[in-house]
Amino acid sequence: MLRSFLSGPRFSYHFAALALSAALLTITTSADAQRAPRNPRLLDRKAWNAVYLEAGGAGGWGSINYELRPTHKFSARLGVSPGGPLMMATLLAGKGDDLLELSLGSMAWFEEDRTVIFLVASIGYRYHPGKPGHLFRIGVAPIIALNEEEPFGPMFPGGLVLPGISGGAAF
Repeated sequence: MLRSFLSGPRFSYHFAALALSAALLTITTSADAQRAPRNPRLLDRKAWNAVYLEAGGAGGWGSINYELRPTHKFSARLGVSPGGPLMMATLLAGKGDDLLELSLGSMAWFEEDRTVIFLVASIGYRYHPGKPGHLFRIGVAPIIALNEEEPFGPMFPGGLVLPGISGGAAF
């Protein structure tokens, strides 16, 4: 069954969608990483990475995430949800440790007989200190299926909007 899935047209479509998302994250991250921060306070900033658990939100039922933050205004997130991988790019707005975050990305959900690709967005509040320590996030995430009409059943055609809360470590 796996061999027929890997050689079929559905795999090509899903692989292309995931590869495109990864390429966009890589290009955006490398372009932002070339610029030095303008604010002198950010030059000694040590918390450019984070690892956190999310309940609900962009990962569907939850996710474990690693986030690289090359600038004060941008981060790239890779996560693992119960159904499959999650990739997102995030724009951050605000000053200091309290930030508004706007994210866009994709998630693949693998099941025995199907694979669903989702477009995932989120908007929320983030507390991310300028020193190693804790990280807190809260927000909502619309999840829209790209290749199925009713991935969550007839009550939710096309997708869902899920609240999410996250906590973890910034380093």
